[in-house]
Amino acid sequence: MSTSFWICALVTLANALTSLGFSFSSYKTTDKKAQVNSMYTIARSLSLVIICLVPIFNHSASWLIAAALSMIIVQAADTIIGIKIKDTMKAIGPGIVCLLNLVVLLWYLN
Repeated sequence: MSTSFWICALVTLANALTSLGFSFSSYKTTDKKAQVNSMYTIARSLSLVIICLVPIFNHSASWLIAAALSMIIVQAADTIIGIKIKDTMKAIGPGIVCLLNLVVLLWYLN
């Protein structure tokens, strides 16, 4: 596997782990009613982490592309949410991660 494969896989996994971390943080810092939504977020984030681990262990280009695209979409949506709620950090952070993941994916594809 090429260097670009491994960098793309690791950036994508780090992206998914960051989302999972924020999901756990949300669960711990919200009231009981909001924790239900956080549990759903944790379930989805954990699923994405598992998906992002697949290409690392089976060296599948198609899995890597699918995982990277999934995380790019997630972070792009998070960026839009940050803009909509007028929270600069919740827009800039995911936006940077989204662009980084896109750049390493394009590097891998070329």
